[in-house]
Amino acid sequence: MESGPDLLEKSEEPIKFALVGISGIFVNLLVLFLAYDVFEIFYGLSLAIGFMFSVTSNYILNRIWTFNSKGSILPEYLKYVASNYTGFLIQLSVVFTAKKLSPKQYLVIPFIDLNIDIIYFASLFGIFLGFVSNFLFSKFFVFNNSDNV
Repeated sequence: MESGPDLLEKSEEPIKFALVGISGIFVNLLVLFLAYDVFEIFYGLSLAIGFMFSVTSNYILNRIWTFNSKGSILPEYLKYVASNYTGFLIQLSVVFTAKKLSPKQYLVIPFIDLNIDIIYFASLFGIFLGFVSNFLFSKFFVFNNSDNV
């Protein structure tokens, strides 16, 4: 059985990765809102724009803080984007399915008279589903310490 310090050290990366991911959710949803609601860009393209902004901010934070990488930036960034593309496809699939199957395009929040487009809830759910694959790809493919020496 592992002792406290060993267990804490092993859980540090997933915790940092999750915190970076939370910041990425805010970036993703903010850019999605701007592209979709403010600039009225098709929701599929708006999702892709949000993905690119959030994956870039997450790469920078994960490179510096989570994994303390010393690898070559451009190849590492391209691997990061490619590996996070799986998570994006999950997010996109959830949103397209929700838009297609949902009888309502807006979810009404009672008592505050607020209608929120279903793409925001579906997008958030898809992001959470992609988290595990994104972490595993990042840890073992993108920021693998043996490649960073």
